[in-house]
Amino acid sequence: MSFNKNFNNKAHAPYNFIPLNEKVAKFSASCILDDNKHNSFNTLKGISGEINLIITTKTPFFIGDSEKESNKDYKEFFSVDGKPQIPGSSLRGMIRNLVEIVSYGKFETYNNDKFYYRNMAGEKDDTLKAQYLKIMSKEENKKFVFKADKGYLVKLGFRKYAIYSIPQNAYKKHSFYDGSAKFKDIFNDNSKKQDLLKWCRVIINKNMQMFEYKDKIDVYTGTLGDKVNESFNSLKSAKKTYFSFKKYTKEDLEELVSSNKIKKIMLNYNDIKTYNADNDNKPQRKAFLDIVKMADNGNFNGVIPCFYTNYEGNIYFGHTPYFRIPYFKSVKEHVPEYEFGKNEFDLTECIFGKESAFATRVFFEDAKLGENKGDVFAKDVRSAVLMEPKPTSFNMYLENKVGAKLSQIKHYNDEVNIRGYKMYHHKTKISDNLGNGNDNVTSKIHEINSNVVFNGKIRFTNLKDYELGALMFVLNLPKNCFHKLGGAKPLGFGSVEIKASLSVYDITKSYENLFSENGKCELRLSDEKKDFKKAFESEILRQIGSKNTSLWEEPRLKELEIILNYEKSKGINSEYMGFSKKETILPHPSELVKNK
Repeated sequence: MSFNKNFNNKAHAPYNFIPLNEKVAKFSASCILDDNKHNSFNTLKGISGEINLIITTKTPFFIGDSEKESNKDYKEFFSVDGKPQIPGSSLRGMIRNLVEIVSYGKFETYNNDKFYYRNMAGEKDDTLKAQYLKIMSKEENKKFVFKADKGYLVKLGFRKYAIYSIPQNAYKKHSFYDGSAKFKDIFNDNSKKQDLLKWCRVIINKNMQMFEYKDKIDVYTGTLGDKVNESFNSLKSAKKTYFSFKKYTKEDLEELVSSNKIKKIMLNYNDIKTYNADNDNKPQRKAFLDIVKMADNGNFNGVIPCFYTNYEGNIYFGHTPYFRIPYFKSVKEHVPEYEFGKNEFDLTECIFGKESAFATRVFFEDAKLGENKGDVFAKDVRSAVLMEPKPTSFNMYLENKVGAKLSQIKHYNDEVNIRGYKMYHHKTKISDNLGNGNDNVTSKIHEINSNVVFNGKIRFTNLKDYELGALMFVLNLPKNCFHKLGGAKPLGFGSVEIKASLSVYDITKSYENLFSENGKCELRLSDEKKDFKKAFESEILRQIGSKNTSLWEEPRLKELEIILNYEKSKGINSEYMGFSKKETILPHPSELVKNK
């Protein structure tokens, strides 16, 4: 693995990525018990026992209770009978992810959506802008004008949608300024400028709305800003256009179709799903015309004005002439395909189970509060922005080289892999929010303080020595390395130190008293001194053909060690950048350490 040393236009973020593995370690089905049952101990085929966990919070810590989120503005800490706990499911998810990384497993934990984009204002060499304009525009008199058709989106039944083309004389574009006159002349004429100012403010007040007016539906698609003043740039950039569509019923449109006056285009339901997924990925939008939702709700007789285009047999649609369109490729097409035989699995599946094939052999208990001095909870309730990741930023989420030219930046229409497993840097200073200032995504949380101790347990049955070694490898990390757990990780929350101690069941001694007078059969534990981690490392190194003596010497795991290392995180800029140019690339963790 080689990295570009040109650090012009480097990006920074609270997260980074562990690269995907080029090779994958495979295990046969023989690693699973032949009878595929886990209700008995098999000393010949596996090791059973417990791993006790001491979990200490290094930074403020928060895990929301999904069952107690009736109030969207306040999220409670996960608790049982009023006592805060760390859910076993949260521990399981974190450990499973780490095992998948270090065991060179299959990367499968991703959402296979198609992302949407709009690119009108990109620079000259922006290849994505060129693709967008090719689909959405045509050139007239050396200017690009939109070529989207006008129509109506209609829901016809369960998962059945269609777009009807618009009849003649049923559409009108209203615009104060169409670009044919010189804008400077309008601006310098005070009377015209005042008329323009009033016009733009009317459109702002009706931002992202549709209105019935007599036999018409007026569509206002919004402005580029929330305010318009008398300055040249403000009036120049403000939207000066809205659209009128004639009102129809579904019966009216079907009659026009029957007389061959308009066309009826049936939509693939996958197009509806990707449209809805794009809306779900944008909760920060203050206003948005969701025309599919409007069709579902039966607004305007269930006949919703829209714009659409047919590009190479694909129907794209939206509420504005320059609507967002999906990339040609889904996320899955940017993930390597690993070939596995019928009875071959990765180690994560062997340990944690595979749906419809075999059950898990590890069981995570909730971690309960240990003995703590002082207050467990912070004194005050905090306002925090809790947002989901946004992988639409291809310059951050796809493999691109730092210092690449804009024309060389790969996006979701290109042949390029995603960057890998997303993880968050440790922070010594906690951020209050992500800096976007949007109250719509702000929540109140009551966090756990630093230096609070929880005690947890993992029970396991019939594991191979290298499978048990994989668990111990990711639990007991190298010096100064800590885990990330819970919510608000971009703010710096969730750094925890885990100390894991292993005990295995002594099956022989456990059954010694079975036929004695008291007849008790109690599982007996014995501390295990065997180095299971070494068995795990040796097996993975053998399978990937490495000559290293430790997995931590592998390039991928060096990246992992850096992002887990609390000391190495100091001095790394891990704040969100806000708006950034698409040629601004996020360096790898090792590049950040070398160049900080």
